[in-house]
Amino acid sequence: MSYRLFWLAIYILFAGTHAWAQDSSPPRDPQALAVLARSFAAMGGANKPAISDLRVEGTLALPNDPDVSIGTFVAKARGDDFSVETIQAGQSSSYKVLNGRGSFRQGNKVRPLPQYNTHRLTLDILPLFARWTKFDTETVAIEPLQGMLLDGKKCLLIRVEESASMDPRFRNRHGSMEVVVEADTGLVVALRYEATQGPSGGDISRIENRFRGYKNFKGLLLPTQIIRYINSQPRVVLRIQSVSINNGLTDQDFKH
Repeated sequence: MSYRLFWLAIYILFAGTHAWAQDSSPPRDPQALAVLARSFAAMGGANKPAISDLRVEGTLALPNDPDVSIGTFVAKARGDDFSVETIQAGQSSSYKVLNGRGSFRQGNKVRPLPQYNTHRLTLDILPLFARWTKFDTETVAIEPLQGMLLDGKKCLLIRVEESASMDPRFRNRHGSMEVVVEADTGLVVALRYEATQGPSGGDISRIENRFRGYKNFKGLLLPTQIIRYINSQPRVVLRIQSVSINNGLTDQDFKH
């Protein structure tokens, strides 16, 4: 079977949703698992273990005028630790997470964040560094949801879900992620999840990152454009301009 026919066959077979009890073995649909494994491989996942850390730089733009830069950003990742720093109109801000604990800085003011805001968050603007890549762990549920169209292209929608923590300090939905895979290419074209925000943990936002313009950086296939949606509304466009790996990042890069 050709590569293209494989994706079309999987697309036809996908349908329905499933529930699972967290005190039993999670469902791990073999066809959905095969799709994720092929996507991970197609994007250079085999090269990821040799990368101790990653740094990307780029520009920010508004969705209604994506070709006009309104600022810059620097994002870093080391395992599950990550940081995103931005500069807009001369004002700087940063969001950093180390060992699941995070803080936010705007100007000179730093605010620690509750752990349920940051527990299980990763650098989701880059598919290869987002939480879905833990799909090969036996305790992670893999569920095919449906076929769909995204930006006019046939895609497969798969849920990758880790068991939720019962500890109220960490309770959130960050371990459940919907992965949208383009049927023809096998590339991840969108990631969706629910983010827990706010001081009480009751503020839930639906996050979606859409990925375009994949390019080979240092053996990894990464998107050059990310459109970030919050509650179904496009909020910002990120364009990646440079990527560096194995920079020797330390804990200091991920805390204020």
